[in-house]
Amino acid sequence: MDLDVDYATTLVAAVLLGIGFVLQQYSAEQEPESRFLSLRILTDLLGKPRWLLGIACMVAGYLRSKPTCRRRGVPARIAAPPSCWRPTRRTLTR
Repeated sequence: MDLDVDYATTLVAAVLLGIGFVLQQYSAEQEPESRFLSLRILTDLLGKPRWLLGIACMVAGYLRSKPTCRRRGVPARIAAPPSCWRPTRRTLTR
């Protein structure tokens, strides 16, 4: 049963992240091409509710996945969202 809850939680987190990406991309796509790769685009996007909703969905997705990552001890840091990373003091050696 616990595994089913983890799967459902992970699915909800992934859906929230996906919705967030789409909302942000759609809002950025509406901006004029002359503003791409400039800081001005960020100030414009901060005033767009759809872009802010995308940010909120992404944050909610990361936060929703954190308890599952902790319980399951996600082995690959690359596959896990940054909220699951645990700082280590180990040094990399060959």
